[in-house]
Amino acid sequence: MPDPFYNSLEWKRVRAFVLRRDSYTCAWCKKLCLGKSKNGESPVVDHVRPRREFPHLALNPLNMRVLCRTCDNRRHIDKMHPHVLGITPVGPDGFPINSEWSS
Repeated sequence: MPDPFYNSLEWKRVRAFVLRRDSYTCAWCKKLCLGKSKNGESPVVDHVRPRREFPHLALNPLNMRVLCRTCDNRRHIDKMHPHVLGITPVGPDGFPINSEWSS
């Protein structure tokens, strides 16, 4: 079932603002995301801190960034299954989890 949040006028306004602010450019790979009719890449406005865990930041543009669909998918795969891509999970301190670098 679709989340009604993403159909709200408030979300649509903030999403449009973030897309313009970030010039429709992916924060990770810097690819221009103008949509399928323009260049094939659809932009995703991503919550940096997840809306589920930080509902008070749900409409805060400072908690949002533009990602291309590829990077957004990679972000979700990395978060849930880092081993799938051979990625070492990283903690909030920026160091690999379960390594000699951890504090």
